[in-house]
Amino acid sequence: MAASCSLPVTLDLPTLRAKLQGLLQFLRDALSISNAHTVDFYTESVWEELVDLPPETVVAALRKSASEAQARPSETRPLVEAEGEAGMTDFPKIFCETSQKLVSVEAFALAAKYYSVQNLGICTPFEQLLIALRGNQNQRNGENQKAVEFMNMKKSHEVQAMSELISSIADYYGIKQVIDLGSGKGYLSSFLSLKYGLKVYGIDSSNTNTHGAEERNRKLKKYWKLCHAQSRLDVNGLA
Repeated sequence: MAASCSLPVTLDLPTLRAKLQGLLQFLRDALSISNAHTVDFYTESVWEELVDLPPETVVAALRKSASEAQARPSETRPLVEAEGEAGMTDFPKIFCETSQKLVSVEAFALAAKYYSVQNLGICTPFEQLLIALRGNQNQRNGENQKAVEFMNMKKSHEVQAMSELISSIADYYGIKQVIDLGSGKGYLSSFLSLKYGLKVYGIDSSNTNTHGAEERNRKLKKYWKLCHAQSRLDVNGLA
């Protein structure tokens, strides 16, 4: 075990179960409107089906809440205290009992914020977990290595973040081998191997993905060697 910091304390099971049950109840009632695509409000008449208020009223209510929160942040009621007062779990105050349409924008916004995983405390923030795993250590191998250019920006960000977390967990527990189930095109497996020196076994049900990942990994190795060679030249030039 490379790090000496203790991992973040997790909630006890009864508390976690109660919070998740409350979240599930909120999602059951709010999923239809929360899951609606923006375009559907125009093309499928979703607004008339799910919202019992004109758009102007909804926008005005949200803007008012935002401006009040910015003007008096210290006077904003804590969400935990508001739970029992604002009908956080009393959905008839948010949605109409008969039509199931949204009738209170303020209550819906407050409930959505209350039931966020961050406010419920049921998940550990990414940065906090990394700090706990690393202790006082800096990021491991290849800290200044450029992102792989074989991916789009979204995929590159996802792979870098996930590989950093996995490598930190592996380092914390002294793990050297990783199995990537559902490895797909092999981006994550290659990044873990090339940047962090882990031995990775990628497993995928698609032969096409597997063969493509092998070819892509071969190209990535060449790219990686060129990047390291260029980095050494840059360092020698500065020296």
